[in-house]
Amino acid sequence: MKLIDFFEIVGELKSVRRTGWLNHKVPNPESVADHSFRTAVMAMILAPKIGANVEKAIKMALIHDIGETKIGDVITMQGKQTLANQSEKLALEAAAFKEIFSLIDGNEYISLFNEFEGGGNERSEAGKRIR
Repeated sequence: MKLIDFFEIVGELKSVRRTGWLNHKVPNPESVADHSFRTAVMAMILAPKIGANVEKAIKMALIHDIGETKIGDVITMQGKQTLANQSEKLALEAAAFKEIFSLIDGNEYISLFNEFEGGGNERSEAGKRIR
């Protein structure tokens, strides 16, 4: 296992700025790490209110954008305008995610990523699971 390498990669999320914020020239745009932290807190508060698994929801929130350290924050839609192919973006993100989590034998997290991207059915939008 390469824990230090993994933790350094995850730390890079602090410097990946949210593309939508940059595109709209928002001053001091949040990072992907900022977004993931807020999402995890929301999951912690909201999951019990809807009867969801709190631990699982928090884990999904914390890991869902880790692949963006490799591919950046790619947005696929802006309003009704398509900016990038969703399936291609997901395939790139899934490959990056697998590469990153292979450093720590992260099969549990790969499974959670698949479920998150598949909307709960453990399949990605592109119809392919990370293997």
